[in-house]
Amino acid sequence: MLPPELLQAVADRQGRIACVVGAGCSLEAPTSLQLASVYSEQAFETLKLNGVLGDGDCNPSDLSEVASAVFSKEQSQAPLVKALPRTDYQHARPNLGHLLGVALMAEGAISCIATLNFDMALSTAITQLHVTEIATVSGPHDLGSFGDKTLVYLHRNAYEADSELWILRREAIDEQWEAGWEGAVAERISLSPQLVFVGLGSKAAALTESLRRVKARVPDQTCTYVVDPATTSEFVGEVELAAPEHHIQLGWIEFMTMLAGRLTAEHDSTIVDACDELAEAFAWGDGVTTVRPVLDALGRLNLVELGLIRGQWLGTGAGGYAIEDAAHRSYVPDSDTNRKYIADLVLGLGALVASEDCTVEVTSAGTVKLEAPSSSEGPLTVRLVSGRGIEPWGVIDQVEKTCSDTGPLNADVILYASVRTKPPIAPVAPSEIVGEIPADDITYAVTSPRTIDVDDLRTDPDLRSELAR
Repeated sequence: MLPPELLQAVADRQGRIACVVGAGCSLEAPTSLQLASVYSEQAFETLKLNGVLGDGDCNPSDLSEVASAVFSKEQSQAPLVKALPRTDYQHARPNLGHLLGVALMAEGAISCIATLNFDMALSTAITQLHVTEIATVSGPHDLGSFGDKTLVYLHRNAYEADSELWILRREAIDEQWEAGWEGAVAERISLSPQLVFVGLGSKAAALTESLRRVKARVPDQTCTYVVDPATTSEFVGEVELAAPEHHIQLGWIEFMTMLAGRLTAEHDSTIVDACDELAEAFAWGDGVTTVRPVLDALGRLNLVELGLIRGQWLGTGAGGYAIEDAAHRSYVPDSDTNRKYIADLVLGLGALVASEDCTVEVTSAGTVKLEAPSSSEGPLTVRLVSGRGIEPWGVIDQVEKTCSDTGPLNADVILYASVRTKPPIAPVAPSEIVGEIPADDITYAVTSPRTIDVDDLRTDPDLRSELAR
């Protein structure tokens, strides 16, 4: 278990958590970068071959020492920056921890992530999830952009064109903090009641000095944590933990998964309340809907998956309701308003759960698969659509076209709610023109999904009986 104060801060979603992250957060796939000490040793060997450094000039494993040695000889750190895997940093892919961190920021649980890394994995996670309300501060020129949700590159990043501005040397820390901008960032970070240092990686003089200066600004009422899977962390001395249990022995992804899991549990609780309110307001009778299997299926999703599914069901994500390319989906956070729309759809799905052995699975395509071995009807695949009281029937037509095609988005039923206009009455061609349809002719098979209103499931027991599994 994580410390209770940290778990409560996640559930409250009041921006009471800030994180300072290091190279250990970029180790796990698919980011798959190395610790600074590894790149430092590789760069040292390259600089030796280039005649810039020699054995004994510095500790090859300490990137800050290598940077200082290069600067003392060249009056520039450009040779070192050139020897680092800059393109790997620029094109770093986010791992699950990065994606969960961005989702927690979108939800308002984390107010700031300050990274000591040069890689762009967190920025790519923001882009991948299409989250637009997170500001990015890459240097002093961006300080005015600092908002209530901010990503900060405390040591600059791999897209910084001026090699001299990369924070590699301890002397550069002195210069930058005296200039004021990093101190201002540290002040903002330290205002969070819960401050987490995670994945700090291997020691280097510049890293240690940055941590010391951030911690120096932390007020007494702020609770600090170090997340490090090792039994003893090299950085406990720099951040001065108030209690031994504030050293959380977890890796980056495991920690973020547990942190996000607390929020998904909170979402489950609030959606239950929303379902209860709607069921009472619209007179869902006893036994008409069974929502727990549906909520359990949602609960098996991680926070990122849950936000992407929410965006699809509500149609407020970047790709709308039925997305042919999963890469176009976007993360949509929970809110009081959209929670009611989701609850409406959950009640409708629950009305289709009749058998005790019915299983509910939310697929990666955003559809929901209902299947009961005791039913002879086979599985039922449902696409969920909420018009949120503002969308006309035309959106159902669009979804129907997508769901009619073979592939992962195919569905048997489109279950919709809160659509502003009613479905048009489809004209029926006279039999004198089209003739009678032979019952055994497969060319007349129905290929389009059925469109069902949630309210019809609530009021029509025959319809429920026909579709339920």
